[in-house]
Amino acid sequence: MTDKLKKIKSYIKKSCLKSTVPFLWESHLKIVEKNALWLLEKLPKANREIVILAVYLHDIQHIFFPKDIKKHEEIGSLEAEKILKKFQYNEAIIQKVKEVIVSHSCGKIIPKTLEAKILATADGMSHFTTDFYFSIYKEYTFDNLEEFNKWALKKIEHDYNKKLFFDFAKNLIEPKYKIFKSFFLCN
Repeated sequence: MTDKLKKIKSYIKKSCLKSTVPFLWESHLKIVEKNALWLLEKLPKANREIVILAVYLHDIQHIFFPKDIKKHEEIGSLEAEKILKKFQYNEAIIQKVKEVIVSHSCGKIIPKTLEAKILATADGMSHFTTDFYFSIYKEYTFDNLEEFNKWALKKIEHDYNKKLFFDFAKNLIEPKYKIFKSFFLCN
């Protein structure tokens, strides 16, 4: 890991721990990083630095602008650009990281590059290996449990079917996907 990358990691960790979402570092970003590193081992042609920078920066909106959830990817990519400039990354790297971040949710913009697909997959995998779906219930207001279950089932389907780009990752997550799906169907 380069010195600049270490400094970015440290900056994001400190920012996370001082924010309204201190749990984001341990319960999400470190898990996404672990998943991304695993994927990078299997997909060595990917640009490792772009992927890891995007891992640390993809949810930056939650740290600095937690109320702007509807513009998650857009705000995240713009804030990532500011941070990368602050740490003196060149324009080519900045643009690649922004492209990866802006597509990681697989909503309006679908990942096209290998690096973007790795981040989306690592992020999606993390949702099945943590208390992600349950922590959303604590953070956001749902009118009732039925509404939450409906949201959770839709999100589970999206995470599994739209964000996991590699069959070997889907195969690894499939048992957890089935468990989560049956849990929310039963409630």
